[in-house]
Amino acid sequence: MPTASTTWSKRRRHFGSAGIFVVVIFALFSRFGGVYSAAAALLGGIVTWIVGMQLDFPYLLSLAVAFSGYVLTASWEMARFYS
Repeated sequence: MPTASTTWSKRRRHFGSAGIFVVVIFALFSRFGGVYSAAAALLGGIVTWIVGMQLDFPYLLSLAVAFSGYVLTASWEMARFYS
């Protein structure tokens, strides 16, 4: 039977990985986004993961927020810097 510390150590491994996953996928497969969108994905993923620890699905929530943050900030970057 897993203890509370075992559960915490398993969850701790995912800290920040949602934002890193989103940034790496966009960096490898597209030219969409830049520095600000990468920072938004990383920070959004970390903050949401910390806040969402009380839920049963903090990783999926932080992945969704990191993706949304990346896309929204990349759209803003394109409108601001390339128009």
